[in-house]
Amino acid sequence: MRRAAKLRAGLRRIGKQAIVGRRHHSAMETTTNKPDEDTYIVELWDHIQEIDERIIQLLRERAELSNLVESARLKCGGTRTELAAENAVFRHYADGLGSRGSRLAGNVLQVCRQP
Repeated sequence: MRRAAKLRAGLRRIGKQAIVGRRHHSAMETTTNKPDEDTYIVELWDHIQEIDERIIQLLRERAELSNLVESARLKCGGTRTELAAENAVFRHYADGLGSRGSRLAGNVLQVCRQP
């Protein structure tokens, strides 16, 4: 959690710098909503960080399950990977997220494979 706290602090700084940088364009913006905007952006970054932590945990869990499947397949005389199953993962991500989803699926599969 120490790492998450450091990252959160860094994100708060980035969020505040982004607000300050944007405010140079309008003197009205500088004086009207600064505390609310700062709080709002920090809250958004905090929420993003929470989502990232959940994604990391889910990827770890997926990797464990994937490794169990791979081990079971090898014990039964099968292959290390199953192309049809991997293609289904690519299609599933593409259906949910479009072409970027397909690229993400490749990264997820790579992260979750045994070294």
